Amino acid sequence: MRLPISTLLALLLLTLMNGCGKKDFQFTEGNACWETTTEFPQGPFGKATIKIQVFSERLPTPRPRRDQVALIHRVVEGLPELMPVIIQKLAEYDEDLKDPTVFREQLVQPAICLFDPDEQPSRSWSFSVERPSFGESFVYVLDFVDKEFKEIGAGD
Repeated sequence: MRLPISTLLALLLLTLMNGCGKKDFQFTEGNACWETTTEFPQGPFGKATIKIQVFSERLPTPRPRRDQVALIHRVVEGLPELMPVIIQKLAEYDEDLKDPTVFREQLVQPAICLFDPDEQPSRSWSFSVERPSFGESFVYVLDFVDKEFKEIGAGD
């Protein structure tokens, strides 16, 4: 049985869209933020998922806006090219993290974080990762604007 060309084109288009389409994130309300996760199996961390958090100072916390969700999509799609920068900046900040085993075993809870646009430009986001096995638990935070790295810091 032969399918009409219009049906074949529609099936091809659906296949391509499913392969490269944007994930429909399902956010749940957290503590002063909305949260979800995304798969990132090629990541350098012990888990194959990355948490996504959209924080707000306002209560009740408003749902993520379309521009915030669009930024999240751009960040998630850019993670394969951004991860070498994240790894490099973490290793420069803390010499111990130059060892891939230390990196994989001691860094947990990777997260993409967005904050109120009043606090930062709407294209700003942070990548955070916890290090609980290093004395008291603390977090490394790498700040970005779109795909441009800005600075790194750590705190508890």
